[in-house]
Amino acid sequence: MRPLLATGQFSENFNVSDIRELSSWKGTDSAWMISNGVLQSASSRANGTFYFSRPAVAPVAAQWEWWIKLDFNTSSTNYADVFLQADADSLPAASGFFVRIGNTQDEVSLYKKQPGGVVTKLIDGKDGLTAGASTTLMVKVVRTAENEWQLFTKSPGGTFAREGKVVDSTKIPAGYFGMLVRQSTSTFWGRHFFDDIVCTGFQRDITAPDLTRLEVRDAQHIFVLFSESVDTPRVENFSPQPSQIIADPDAPGGYTLSYVSPFPSGLPFNFSLRDIKDESGNYMPARDTSLLYYRAQRRDVLIHEIFPDPTPPVGLPPVEYVELYNRSAFPVQLKGWKLQASAGAVTLPVHTLQPKAYFVLSSSTGLPSLANEQDQLVLYDNDGAVMHAVAYDKSWYGSTFKENGGWSLEMIDVNAACAATFKASIAAAGGTPGAPNSVAGTIAAATPSLVMLAVTDSMQVQAFFNISVDSVEVLVDGLPVRATPEPPLFQSARVVLPTAMRTRQLYALNVVAAQTCANTAPDKAAMLFGLPEPPAPNDVVINEVLFNPPAGAEDFVELYNRSNKVIDCSQLYLANRRAGGNIDNITRIHALGRQLLPGGYLAVTTQRDALCRYYACKAQENLLQVLSMPSFPNDAGSVLVLDARGNVLNEFAYSEKMHFPLISNRKGISLERLDSTYWHSAAGGATPGYANSQQLPQVNAGSQLSVVPRVFRLITTAAMIWRLCVITLPPR
Repeated sequence: MRPLLATGQFSENFNVSDIRELSSWKGTDSAWMISNGVLQSASSRANGTFYFSRPAVAPVAAQWEWWIKLDFNTSSTNYADVFLQADADSLPAASGFFVRIGNTQDEVSLYKKQPGGVVTKLIDGKDGLTAGASTTLMVKVVRTAENEWQLFTKSPGGTFAREGKVVDSTKIPAGYFGMLVRQSTSTFWGRHFFDDIVCTGFQRDITAPDLTRLEVRDAQHIFVLFSESVDTPRVENFSPQPSQIIADPDAPGGYTLSYVSPFPSGLPFNFSLRDIKDESGNYMPARDTSLLYYRAQRRDVLIHEIFPDPTPPVGLPPVEYVELYNRSAFPVQLKGWKLQASAGAVTLPVHTLQPKAYFVLSSSTGLPSLANEQDQLVLYDNDGAVMHAVAYDKSWYGSTFKENGGWSLEMIDVNAACAATFKASIAAAGGTPGAPNSVAGTIAAATPSLVMLAVTDSMQVQAFFNISVDSVEVLVDGLPVRATPEPPLFQSARVVLPTAMRTRQLYALNVVAAQTCANTAPDKAAMLFGLPEPPAPNDVVINEVLFNPPAGAEDFVELYNRSNKVIDCSQLYLANRRAGGNIDNITRIHALGRQLLPGGYLAVTTQRDALCRYYACKAQENLLQVLSMPSFPNDAGSVLVLDARGNVLNEFAYSEKMHFPLISNRKGISLERLDSTYWHSAAGGATPGYANSQQLPQVNAGSQLSVVPRVFRLITTAAMIWRLCVITLPPR
């Protein structure tokens, strides 16, 4: 139902089924139509104008308002004029006051066209307002009894912002209201829409503005938002006084207050506003309040839940997301923070994350794509400091079923964030975005300990830890040296040596102190390292292979360093050899430079924990979990070790027939090296990461004939010789 308006006032919402029902309106033939209750242009005339008008005599104090959508980027030949007062119904030739939406400057401005055709711009609106591919606006014009004109615009979801004001008392005969469209080519046909037109008498605003938002954005900025546009505020209106006041172009009535001196972190301070008035002169009551700025510390805001693989869906929408959680006791402003993934980064919007609250980022908020297999997520504050980082991989699910998609990874204990305490959600929907984690609980604080050392050059060592460390103190061969934790994960520290390392010499590194989120004492066990050298053929040999693992476990390949060199594992690769002789499935063993010391073992697998459920892992530090390995068929295959140039260092062509023939079930039993030629089935199944269960005995030279053992049975299969005769002759 249309409102009852006084004489000379009208409203139009085009709520008709056919344009012929609009008896008060007239215009260019066939240039308009009604589409879903909206007036839409329908002219197919290029490089021309067309109009639609009706009689309307506005009161002296008047207000006009309408909705408009221009589904194109405006230009000097594509725009719309809305005549507020015209002296004729044929608008192309009429004089009067009109608002032009679009032109070369892509603005909304008020014009006056006098008899004789002279056009004057009265209010010059903000440039670029109609520069997008599509523009939707509410436009409002006010004329007071004193002939002051004001022009306002409002974007969807916003408030009216004043484009300007002017006093003009020019008298032009007026009797019509209407829309005049100019278009160039067919690209613009049918792309002009009008609705919700209202012309009423103007009543002066008597409502004072109100403060709708007040927040500390960072250490030197406060944001204030009023319920309406206010008369330009001055620094004297605020206490403490800002050094600068900047109007927010995207939030009419919003201002950013800038301060030279930073606010104290974690301490409340007084804030007041005085003598704030709107553009009609209405004063807002004085306001006194208390504000608090808090500079978030590392791990105050956590990456709390990760949903990298939403398909097949279990119960959640098939959309990737990352959930943040504020574990601190203070609100944290996220404006300008950044979440980085391998595929890109998203800058966070203005949002105050309250204590113990959640904030979910998804593709709709600009979250970059998350990798399913593994990825590193880093959360930075607006100064670029790392707040939290997580390097996840699919092994964190702990379930081959859930790692295939539809389930999120949830943090278990927010108070143990220096360790990677994530596992698959147990929620029925597959995840808990914006809610407490389904796996939330308490876990024991982890002890910081060394897991690996890597040498970057003769003067520097990288020490890798099991958890994040904020600070660390180390000794190298008993002497203190400088160690600096490295972002973003802080699970490594750069150690600078006082003198250069020499080859064929081992050094010992001890951690004597480490600061972590759990404040636990470090494991002070020493770890050896040395300056690596390039491996020669057979410096590193394949020492044990499990190619037919038990159900629930995976293959492993064990390497042994039989040289006196330190070998850098980032220079080693595993591979297969095809039937035709070509090398295939080349896989780098380690990217970070883990060392294989002289006489050292290293077992490589994709499931370390599963391996240790079946076998005695007596040296877990010698187990290396990787994401992928070459293929090792159960019946027969090959294992190659390559150097960084692709040279073959060692090769083993295995077959299940090489197992001890009396073993009926060979599943879960590895083959162990006896010497350069012979292999044997492992006793106890396998010995990953330590000395083989089957080894040739050591025989001392002497002038005798010895048989080891004294009683034996000859096995005719050459590959299965497992008894040894040794003949030693006396010296001359």
